[in-house]
Amino acid sequence: MDVLYSLFDVNNQRLVNITQENTFTNTLNFVFTTLTDDILSISDPIIDRFFMNILPRIHYNVKSLILNSLSMERILAGDYPNLSELKIFNVNVKVASHYFTDQQVECMIKYRRFPDVKYHLFSLPFMFDGLQFLDNTFPNIIFNHVIRLVVDDNIPFEHEFFMRIAWCFPLLKVLTVYNATSQSPILNYNDNQLYPTTIEYPYLTSLYLLLVHGDYVNRFLNDRKTHLPHLTVLSVNYNDLRNVTRNFTNDRIRLNCIQLKQLSIGPQKIAHSEDFYAYFPLL
Repeated sequence: MDVLYSLFDVNNQRLVNITQENTFTNTLNFVFTTLTDDILSISDPIIDRFFMNILPRIHYNVKSLILNSLSMERILAGDYPNLSELKIFNVNVKVASHYFTDQQVECMIKYRRFPDVKYHLFSLPFMFDGLQFLDNTFPNIIFNHVIRLVVDDNIPFEHEFFMRIAWCFPLLKVLTVYNATSQSPILNYNDNQLYPTTIEYPYLTSLYLLLVHGDYVNRFLNDRKTHLPHLTVLSVNYNDLRNVTRNFTNDRIRLNCIQLKQLSIGPQKIAHSEDFYAYFPLL
């Protein structure tokens, strides 16, 4: 944003061409976060200049907009034919209903810590291919276009939550989980105990579990709990992976790992055993 704003009207044609490249124009962020985590809008003169002089020249490249309630009216008045992601901060239900009058609006309120209240607003049908930072309290909507999802909470994600994820996001390909709170201890590490329903993510190819409690590594990699027939990319803490695989000898985990082609286990440099390479034959 800063580079785009400062260089766009300079006389040097080479600099103008640089600012029109995708690196600078795919994502436009019109808010900034203070040291106290407050979300503020950038100044009106900057927004006015973008709206009048810059956006009409780059609108075709814009794929993601990050706004707040003060900047959304002017920015959303433009035409963005390739927009696939929209984030709006500090917007209330009344304002959202005014702008999304042609579609049904679903609202979810999530409380992370007092006095913060965060809203997710869904205009239906939801056409974007990515959705970020859902927690335990999202509405029962079928998101047929979402292939990338981030879930984040400090309340445990239990079996029913992941059943809802599989149902609401039937075409999900990339899933990132953030949750450092352990699940209910019942059945977590009883690898031979069948769950009432084994959850299947038929299209999931990439799974990111680097910042989670070890319970979630067991939850996804245990084939009696979750079936991942096309998983090829996994990011996970090495110690969690070693624990749930019992040093790469646990057959209950092997099936979901056998097709992995990319494994990220953090910065550790580890001399892997023969069992490790037998566990991941395609690495």
